[in-house]
Amino acid sequence: MSRPFATSFYQSRSWLITRDSILKEYHGICQCCYMRPALIVHHIVPLSPLNINDPAITLGRDNLIPVCLDCHNRIHGDSQATEVGLVFTDTGDLEPIEDVGYASRLRELQDLARRKV
Repeated sequence: MSRPFATSFYQSRSWLITRDSILKEYHGICQCCYMRPALIVHHIVPLSPLNINDPAITLGRDNLIPVCLDCHNRIHGDSQATEVGLVFTDTGDLEPIEDVGYASRLRELQDLARRKV
């Protein structure tokens, strides 16, 4: 859910077009884990009341990355169902992520966001 200052931005035609374009560019694949469908286009530099009118931040392709819901929650440090490096299988069992680059990619995105803020 968007924060109040960003609600109109997320409903804007320019955002919807940019969001769809980013998802298509990456074939709808999460660019963090490379395993699940991307449902969210994440702003690497988070939106704030101070930068909401800056198109380089809000719509800039180098500030946007498609991610799945699990990875988006991990990026933001929200509560997560599993530790980094583990996923639930279709049967509900935990197993290690095959892609060993996943955890380092997640840290890379988090570090990038911290440096740009």
